[in-house]
Amino acid sequence: MHSSTEMKLKQQDAQKQTSLVQSTNNFAAVAPGLISTLIVGYISDRFGRKIALGILIAGEASQVVAVAVVVFFRLTPWALVASNVLEGLIGGGLLSAIAQFSVCITDLTNYDQLKKSTSIPKSVYERRRWIFLTLIDGLACLSLAIASMIAGSLIHTYGFNITMIVCILIYIPVIILIFFLPETNLVNQLKCDTEINVYNHYDKLTKNENHTTMKLSCWQICCQKIKQVLMTVISSNPVLIIILGILFIVSISAMVDSPFVTVYLMSEPFWWNSKKLGLSNGITEACSALLSIIIVNILSRIQLSESTRLNNKDNHESTDDNDDKLAENKINFTLQKTLFNLLIFALNLMLLNRILMTIAYLFSSFTANTIVYIGLVPKLAKNINFPLLRTLITNWSGTQRKGLILSFASFISRIGLLISVSALPLVYSATLSYFPGAVFLVCASMLFVAICAAISLPFLVKYKNMKNLRV
Repeated sequence: MHSSTEMKLKQQDAQKQTSLVQSTNNFAAVAPGLISTLIVGYISDRFGRKIALGILIAGEASQVVAVAVVVFFRLTPWALVASNVLEGLIGGGLLSAIAQFSVCITDLTNYDQLKKSTSIPKSVYERRRWIFLTLIDGLACLSLAIASMIAGSLIHTYGFNITMIVCILIYIPVIILIFFLPETNLVNQLKCDTEINVYNHYDKLTKNENHTTMKLSCWQICCQKIKQVLMTVISSNPVLIIILGILFIVSISAMVDSPFVTVYLMSEPFWWNSKKLGLSNGITEACSALLSIIIVNILSRIQLSESTRLNNKDNHESTDDNDDKLAENKINFTLQKTLFNLLIFALNLMLLNRILMTIAYLFSSFTANTIVYIGLVPKLAKNINFPLLRTLITNWSGTQRKGLILSFASFISRIGLLISVSALPLVYSATLSYFPGAVFLVCASMLFVAICAAISLPFLVKYKNMKNLRV
């Protein structure tokens, strides 16, 4: 009995140390990308998407090379922190990359830029944007799941050296393809032409004025741009602010849970091994990505048929431009309502997963594992949340600053991720002795707040529409 108690105490101590190491390493991996994410967003709007994506790819390639150096020369595992810091400083990593790909999709589906050359309704472009943004997130999660399983097999069969060589070889065509990538920021050229005219105008001013203007340092310009982003968000639509708040909460409670789930499931009463964990995570992420793509495609088709029906009905009844505008607003509101309802549904499923994980440890080994397996089903909704939120952010942001707004959304998401991967493992470590499921209860509480905020969105939109009609 004494031996069993001593073993359990040693196991809990090992879990606490593991959580602490993971928390430190994850903080070092995410924190450096906070400012660089906003800088890349400014570069994207000012100099074009292609340059921003080039910086991101350079950062990812640098991280892979740094990890390869650690592996080839058998350096200490703590040297991996340097590679994570390098990735964060040069571009901001995967979150920043997804934000920039989302901006490119937004450019290609921007109705305000294309309405002069197309007769396709605005609602069609919004549905296309929804599908493509979901596809971007789905492909990212699917590729991560496949990479995890393939990397595990390569490491097991050939070792770390061959695996890192394969990673480097994969990046070579990516670096080549970036030079053939077309520029999607069509507004950028107009901005450049305008700025050239402004420059020519100011060139006629006195030299003293020019000298005063040139005194601005790069740091001051950077601070001004960050302030500009914050002021843009603060002065934005309250619907957009609530959506950004939901994104922040979901990033903490539902984006990444492996730092504490891994230790949780490898302990009593679950006793999972690394192979079982890797297989479970890979299959769950892959199925979640595919499910999100399938669901969005089905719902978009249903929404398209409904919008077509409403459009045909209003075409027969309308007699002037005001009726046409009212019909378009009705179709757009129907699409937004669908997005809100799907977001509420997905958040509720994630809440169910967190509740099941909270209580699972209370039961015997068989029952506890059964509850975990059942909890994996609602967890499939995880990858639905983020493309939905990005689509809503895009729809409710202005046409001129979409790059900055989406980069700010990525910045918020990164802060949430930073809290998730650094603070939540510490919560698990602190409550391990008396309530191992406490960390999941914290996540469930936050998701409940996000659900309440999401429920308020349709009513707020309806109120704003009624207010606009009165005006």
